[in-house]
Amino acid sequence: MAATDSTGRPLNKNPRGLFDQKLVLTRQQPECFLSFARRYFHNGFDFAAKRPARMSATARLLRLMTTPALPPLLFYRRFIVVWRKKKQREGELVGYLQGRAQPTASA
Repeated sequence: MAATDSTGRPLNKNPRGLFDQKLVLTRQQPECFLSFARRYFHNGFDFAAKRPARMSATARLLRLMTTPALPPLLFYRRFIVVWRKKKQREGELVGYLQGRAQPTASA
């Protein structure tokens, strides 16, 4: 059976684009947090398994040992960007400590 649009006409195999009047949209059911986390974990696992396929055992071992250093390294890189901009540094520091926004001149 051929696919049809909402009026029963056959779907165009080569649609004209997003503004086609015959375009039919479907809504996907939102997934729960647990299924999202499971899918995210499996995607990460697959990515990590396929990426080093061409690496030597030594290179894989080195990556395995340095993986725990990633969160502090990423924090440090973000921290340095903010630290070099004094005005931004003071604003963000005060914002994090107070937990509320400062009034601005335009507000």
